[in-house]
Amino acid sequence: IIVDSINQSKGSALLTDSQKNWVETRRLMSHLRRPKAPQVPKNVIRRFCYDICIDSKKIRKYGVMAESESHRRFRSIHSNFESFIIGCISANVAVMLTEFYDQPYWWSEVVKVINYVFLAIFTLEMVIKLVAMSLKYYIRSWWNVFDAIIVIGSLVLLPLNETSTIAFARIFRIARLFRVIRKARGLRVLFNTLVMSLPAVGNISLLVFLVFFIYAVIGVQLFARDPFVDGQFAAGNANLSNCTTESSFREYMSIGSLDRHANYDSFENALLLLFRMSTGENWNAIMHSASQAGYITSTLYHISFIYVGVYVFFNLYVAAVLENFESVCSVQDGGDIDEDALRRFRTAWLRFDPNSTGFIPMRKLRDFLETLGPPLGRSPPLPRFWLQLVRDECNGFLDKERGIPFRKLLITLGVLRMGFDSMTVDERLGQEGNIQRRMEEMAASKIKAVIKAYITWKRLTHHEREKLKPLRTLVQQVRVVEALKFAHSPPPALQTTEIEVDGSEVPTMSEKMVEKEGSIAQHNEVTGEATN
Repeated sequence: IIVDSINQSKGSALLTDSQKNWVETRRLMSHLRRPKAPQVPKNVIRRFCYDICIDSKKIRKYGVMAESESHRRFRSIHSNFESFIIGCISANVAVMLTEFYDQPYWWSEVVKVINYVFLAIFTLEMVIKLVAMSLKYYIRSWWNVFDAIIVIGSLVLLPLNETSTIAFARIFRIARLFRVIRKARGLRVLFNTLVMSLPAVGNISLLVFLVFFIYAVIGVQLFARDPFVDGQFAAGNANLSNCTTESSFREYMSIGSLDRHANYDSFENALLLLFRMSTGENWNAIMHSASQAGYITSTLYHISFIYVGVYVFFNLYVAAVLENFESVCSVQDGGDIDEDALRRFRTAWLRFDPNSTGFIPMRKLRDFLETLGPPLGRSPPLPRFWLQLVRDECNGFLDKERGIPFRKLLITLGVLRMGFDSMTVDERLGQEGNIQRRMEEMAASKIKAVIKAYITWKRLTHHEREKLKPLRTLVQQVRVVEALKFAHSPPPALQTTEIEVDGSEVPTMSEKMVEKEGSIAQHNEVTGEATN
């Protein structure tokens, strides 16, 4: 019931499965940042470190090649650099698991030496990345910042030999296991779910604290007791053994399940006791022990708290995490556009925008889509109808000076891949408004072209008109062929399903007709589109 209520409040209960998938995919796209080309250092030492920590596949995709055969031979082993570090982390944790209480001195020394070796490896890794990337680019990755904190913390605690310090240093070493999340796909899904749930969990925590605060104040007012004021209550419940002073009497006093640790005598004790009861620990015994204020009062207080504070509000945490988990899984399993597809889009974009301007020219769109490949792109040769559809959509947000923007092209390709039915109502209304606007612009441009062609045609002499008649006949034939091709293809507005990736291309015109069409275009530029 709680999960359904959250879905209805968010509006996701009214969405279809494809629309839910598109909403989450759109969310991933909104967080995708424009890539920046890596700056290959010119210094020999920095270049050596750069080749170690940067993958060779990425270097080849960025168009950066080695300058010598030695670089190519060295690059064949550095692609496993990250796997080597993950293996060292796992081995370091495995060595820590071999420690036990009252272990021999020689084994303690062996473990200490092994830990020093691994610490040297992790420190060397940090230094190599810093030299290769520089501090500016190194701190852009949160994983690098996390590694730096672990390494620096371990180095600071290294000279200290206290037992508490050694235990704290072990925490730093174990924390490196979080780096496995980057490699394990399943763990990455759970980690993303946790990160996405943090805002909702924070809001729910504030609401739960408010409920605990109210119940703690009420509990202090109802169940706080001074055993020296209520003598019968103290005599019947206090454990008087070993009590010699007033302070010791208070220390050893117990009232059933209420004692010096669990009571309603102060606000902070009541708050801790409520948290203890929220876990289900002996809450009914605490209810009976506090019944001296009235059985009905104690029963209503504790049962209402368990119902409201535990069965309702604590399940909000489950509902929030479950909602985000379903959202992440729907993107990973229910659709083609996942994190890997978005990562390929960034990599392909960087090849055509090496200066990281955020725009690519319209003339490079075809090559970009062929390089991108499925699912956002298509395998070459590109279907002609699909390519024209992408161009028409890009014309709606094309910057004439800079070209096609990064994020809008990504969203357009996502819509074409998942289908127009996956869009929400608001997005579809906006899309229909854009289509209507472009149709009006196209109609206006056609009217202007017809008027201009008519005026130009009237200005031509009779001899010039006779020369253009064969070309006009050929243009009409070309238009008939194009109309037949369009009739056998689904219109964009009705294309609600996915286009086949390897679908056959619509038959093209003959080479001769293409050449004639090119000559007509050149003649139109000279005569001001007179043939129209």
